[in-house]
Amino acid sequence: MSEIIPYAIGAITSAVVDGALEVVYFSNPDYWTDQFPFVTPSPLIPPADDWIAGAVVPGVIYGAGHLAKNKNIEDVGVGALLYGLPMLLKEFILRIGMTTATAGAGARLTSIPTTGQFIPTRPGLGATVRYAPEQRIVTAPKFIPGVLRPKYMHGA
Repeated sequence: MSEIIPYAIGAITSAVVDGALEVVYFSNPDYWTDQFPFVTPSPLIPPADDWIAGAVVPGVIYGAGHLAKNKNIEDVGVGALLYGLPMLLKEFILRIGMTTATAGAGARLTSIPTTGQFIPTRPGLGATVRYAPEQRIVTAPKFIPGVLRPKYMHGA
């Protein structure tokens, strides 16, 4: 059981650094957009703050443990990588999925005004989509009298 504790400490450390950087960004997105560490050279690559939390912090911790020849500090660095690498992989997958959503089915990317994130949407769908009576049963996610919501209203 005691072998797991350094890994947990490392993962929590990396998650706290990632969360702190996200809090800084969302405290004033207009100011922090395109400023270090919230810059990215391409929409396919996660911004620098994700690289700091996912690769730099774990690498520094592991390197410090390796130089000091301290197995526990090395394990903390490995635990930080256990959080950081999947987080970076998730960011790559989301960015690739959002940029390739423009191909096929008439999909396009729409920016969320407050965060600048892109979500896939379909043209022609909005809050005022009308359904024929026979379509309401099949396509409406919930039937609430007087309120019908289209299946892809939120860009799924």
